[in-house]
Amino acid sequence: MTYTLGGAYEGHWRAGKRDGKGTMTFAGSGRRAEVEFVDGERIRAAPHPAPQASNEKTEYVAFSHEAPIGSHLLDKVIRSPLPLNRSYDELTPAQRQMVRDEYPALDDGDEPPYPSKGPGELFDFLREIAGRYNIKEPNLAIYVLVGADGKVESVSTFGIDDTEARRLAGTAAGMLKYKPARCGGQPCKMMVPFRGHLKVIF
Repeated sequence: MTYTLGGAYEGHWRAGKRDGKGTMTFAGSGRRAEVEFVDGERIRAAPHPAPQASNEKTEYVAFSHEAPIGSHLLDKVIRSPLPLNRSYDELTPAQRQMVRDEYPALDDGDEPPYPSKGPGELFDFLREIAGRYNIKEPNLAIYVLVGADGKVESVSTFGIDDTEARRLAGTAAGMLKYKPARCGGQPCKMMVPFRGHLKVIF
C-alpha cells in the first residue's frame, strides 16, 4: 500500500489490516526497514508518550465573528481536537502524537510538517467560503506538499464541487507558512493534510 501522506508498506495483511512482517518505506526520508505489525499496530516501535493528567481541553471551538440575527450568542462554527492557533512546538506531547497518528508511515523520531501558526487562519477562511458559496457537500480534503525549505510545492483540493470555491480553498492553504517535516533530524519534504466538514447551517 502506498499512502497519500507519503511512504508505503509491503508485507502481510489480515482482514484488511497490516499483520505480520513486511517492509516499510518511511515518508519523507524514503528509508526502508523491516517492520512487524499485529492487528494493525506496529510492534517494537518507539512507544507513544503516555497521556498525562491535565486540564487540557479535549475539543477546541472557534466562534463566528457575528451573532446570528435575533441572538446575542455566537454560533460554534469550527470544532477541532487540536488548538487552532498553536505551532507544532506549542502542542502538548499528546497533541503532537495526534498529528503524528495521521501518518501511517512516519519513522520513529521524525516530525511531520505543520502550519507555523496552527491551522486556525485557514479554517477561518474556509468558514467564509462555506457561507459565500453556500457549500452543500461538507467533506473537504486539502493536501499540501511542503518542501524541506518550508515552501509549498503543490496543493491538491478535493470535495468541493464549486470550481472557484475549490480554487480559493487550495490557494488559502498554499499561502500559509509551514514548519517543514524533519527526517533523521534534518528538514525533509512531506505532505500536510487538512480534512474537515463544511456546511451552511440555517
